[in-house]
Amino acid sequence: MNPLQRSLLPLGVLLAACSSEPASFDAAAPDVRLGFDVPNTRDVPRVDRGPAPEVVDLTDVPPLTDGGMRDGPCAETLPDSYRFGSEGGRRPYSTTYSISAPRRFLLERAFPDATPARCETTIPACGAADDVTVDTLASALASADVGAAFQGAAASDAGTVLYGVDERPSDGALFFLERGGRFVYVGAPCRTGSGAPCTPAPVGVQRLVDVLSALAEQESRRPVCAAVLGDGGA
Repeated sequence: MNPLQRSLLPLGVLLAACSSEPASFDAAAPDVRLGFDVPNTRDVPRVDRGPAPEVVDLTDVPPLTDGGMRDGPCAETLPDSYRFGSEGGRRPYSTTYSISAPRRFLLERAFPDATPARCETTIPACGAADDVTVDTLASALASADVGAAFQGAAASDAGTVLYGVDERPSDGALFFLERGGRFVYVGAPCRTGSGAPCTPAPVGVQRLVDVLSALAEQESRRPVCAAVLGDGGA
């Protein structure tokens, strides 16, 4: 190799190195246009606000009974006179109850061959600690379902309306509520698949039955009634 060839050898090596492609680069990748990285909504940092607040469940909270928190004024008297009780069943006596304004409760028990038993009490005032007060009773009587029931009784030829099943033919009992000669009867719950026509008791009517039954038991246990009945109550 002559001196000229030896002087050109480094230049040839340098050109070969520049013309060869690096193994780490992808020659097929297109050129990326230069530009600015504009932040979008996904790039905006989110502030951690903590867990979502729990939903407050008020279904098990008893309603407020304070006079200042009520939707309306507390009832102090009954709106009308009613008579109620049960018909049928194998009992040696029959018991009927009457309520009238302002807060009168009357119990009458009749026997086939004995002197009738009778006692009278005053229904507790609104705010009393008793289970059934005059306000509880007046609210149940004012239900739209109860008003519609008596309207149905007035429109019928017999002056009565029946909800549920009448089990008196099989020695069952039937609850009755009477006002002004019109009767609302509530029997056993309707049976699915029985085939017989049956109208379930509306919610307001059934609630009134429960309230009146509780009132009868409550007032029957008063000393004046317990002494007359001689059995400790209804």
